[in-house]
Amino acid sequence: MKKTLISLVSLLVLLTTLPCEAQEIAIPNRPPEKEEKLEKQDIPFARFSKGENDLSIKAGIYGIFTMTPMLSPQAHFSYERCLMDGLTKKGKGSIGLGGSVGLGLVFGTLYIPITAKVSYHHQVLPKLDLYGSTDLGVALVYACFNNDGKGFRCGVDGVFSFSAYAGANYFFTKRFALKAEVGYGYSIVNLGVNFRF
Repeated sequence: MKKTLISLVSLLVLLTTLPCEAQEIAIPNRPPEKEEKLEKQDIPFARFSKGENDLSIKAGIYGIFTMTPMLSPQAHFSYERCLMDGLTKKGKGSIGLGGSVGLGLVFGTLYIPITAKVSYHHQVLPKLDLYGSTDLGVALVYACFNNDGKGFRCGVDGVFSFSAYAGANYFFTKRFALKAEVGYGYSIVNLGVNFRF
């Protein structure tokens, strides 16, 4: 009889402890799953973070060279690297430094601006990056002209090149965005694509 009572008591103790152990194991595993889901939903595609790189390809019209406005198609290739981020109270501002190369043909004259580039980026929305940029450098000018009836003479010269733009990148993925710019320089309006890596 005693053995039977001892066995019943032992069984009851075992049954009462099992749910508590299962509960203790299950509860700690729930919060991390929720945190991971929130992190995936709140990824700021447009934030330009320190160490990241932007490569842009864009085209525009109505370029300004040697202080003279000229209507012509222009192509631009630019690169910049984020050197500083976490600016402003919410940490959405960043500074980039890089370079740019342009290519334009105006009335048979070829312009190739080669400049250094500095920009300030600010993430306005999770997928929208607004920025302002300034380029300083030199534009190589290749032109041919009539040499007093002795045929055409061609030569290369260099002129000061300056441009300033306000623009926006809209990111469809973490690595790809469409870009639009307005300002003064190689061209007044630019449209293109941006690759971030």
